[in-house]
Amino acid sequence: MRTIARRIQVLAAGGVVAALAAVFAVRLMGETIPGDVMIDPKAVDLSALDRVPAATWQELARKRIYFGHQSVGHDLIAGITDIRGSRPQIQLDIVETADLAGLPGPAFAHSGVGSNTDPESKLRDFVKHVEAAGPVGVDIAFLKFCYVDVTAATPVEELFATYKEAMARIERDFPRTTLVHVSVPLTLPQSGLKARVKKLLGRQPEGYEDNRARAAFNAMLRTEYAGKRPFFDLAAAESTLPDGSAVRVEIGSDTIQCLAKGYTSDGGHLNETGRLVVAREALLVLAELAR
Repeated sequence: MRTIARRIQVLAAGGVVAALAAVFAVRLMGETIPGDVMIDPKAVDLSALDRVPAATWQELARKRIYFGHQSVGHDLIAGITDIRGSRPQIQLDIVETADLAGLPGPAFAHSGVGSNTDPESKLRDFVKHVEAAGPVGVDIAFLKFCYVDVTAATPVEELFATYKEAMARIERDFPRTTLVHVSVPLTLPQSGLKARVKKLLGRQPEGYEDNRARAAFNAMLRTEYAGKRPFFDLAAAESTLPDGSAVRVEIGSDTIQCLAKGYTSDGGHLNETGRLVVAREALLVLAELAR
């Protein structure tokens, strides 16, 4: 009888372990992020650009525009170039130069500014280039930080204060120049089995805390400028799928925007689909300034 009872206890214990293992396995399999699929560039709806009057695009082409950036900025320029090739009404003359005083006429000038991971250097370069444009100046100017410029280690409040000061300086000294404020781009966070294991162990998957820092900086930008100044919400574009659904992850009580997997080639830079999405949104913002 004792032997039989012992076997029953062992079997019962084994059943509990097996059940727990099954639950654990199911939980491990479930860590996915919305939009975790590739997206055909043809799925990007560009019809909003076609609803902009031709006269507006013509007026925009008569502007002197400057865009300071690094890395993802080249993706944006590539997207605008792609769209321009299929829509002849958009006739922006894209020129890579920081010599704004040397522009012979209207152009969409762009150049690298500062160094990646050093956002203050980008602000200094951006202000310097706008100031060096001379008495003619530029009509529209915008600066884009890179995702590596804002991470979990970034003192976002200090950076935002520095950003505000630099932009206020341009507005004060160059009242003819319209500034477009741009939210910080995002990255693709870790997903799948490793991400689930980290969560079960009480750790955050890679990219979560960095995107939370970007969300904090972008929230400050939106509060200060959205609806009050021209604002290009790059982060919103990167985290919104063609069907309008949002790509988000939860960190405690916070819901954080993330880069859609279908928009990226390496977790940070944009593929053909992502380039079209952000270029569409940038062009719509610029078109509003030409109405």
